[in-house]
Amino acid sequence: MHRIDLMNYCDLGVENDYANAVEWYKKAAEQGDDWGQANLGRMFQYGYGVVRDKSLAIAWYKLAAKQGNGLAILQLEQWNVTI
Repeated sequence: MHRIDLMNYCDLGVENDYANAVEWYKKAAEQGDDWGQANLGRMFQYGYGVVRDKSLAIAWYKLAAKQGNGLAILQLEQWNVTI
């Protein structure tokens, strides 16, 4: 799943399609994948393929951070949000 969602996000071999990337990240995130959760948090943080929503970004980052995901931990620390 990571390769397909990353290809959609980064425009690597496919047309840049944030909405499709969000769907793949969501599938991974719902299965407990920390990178799927962190990347979904990033999509909500910046409004890529979804309506920008900091509270949803925080929720997904927290799930990823609880599994030790460094990206999520860093972002939550920058926002002064406790895990």
